Amino acid sequence: MLVRLHLVLRDPPLQRRVRRALEGLDVLVTADSGDAPVVEAITGVAADIVVTREDLVRPEEIVASWPETPDRPLLVLTSRSGDAEHRTALLGTGAVAVLGETDDIPVLRSALEEVIGRRADTQLLALRARAATRYGTLSDFVARSPRM
Repeated sequence: MLVRLHLVLRDPPLQRRVRRALEGLDVLVTADSGDAPVVEAITGVAADIVVTREDLVRPEEIVASWPETPDRPLLVLTSRSGDAEHRTALLGTGAVAVLGETDDIPVLRSALEEVIGRRADTQLLALRARAATRYGTLSDFVARSPRM
């Protein structure tokens, strides 16, 4: 499944690194132009995953602004801090992953692959559920035979 990922990083070198980590994955990447306020750039876009820097937003406000639905975006944060406690605290605010801004490309790719895979699995389950609950048709109730 194609996953839509939106970058709101406002740091060109970091954005290039994240894009490089996403190369070859089944993902449609869009990026913030930098014109709108950060909160609007994050909440006003149709995306499955939003990647932003921790110092640009208050993650708990972003997560709280999205409706409680299975298809709400996943928030991924980047952090300059290598402190495990700090990253754990960020995960507690509603982010699904915290990436180090200085992590190597393979490390970034691995973490992003995991998040993208999680979203793709969720989308596939939702698609199957919708298909299973389709409305009945006349052919569901009428028997067919060679004589008819």
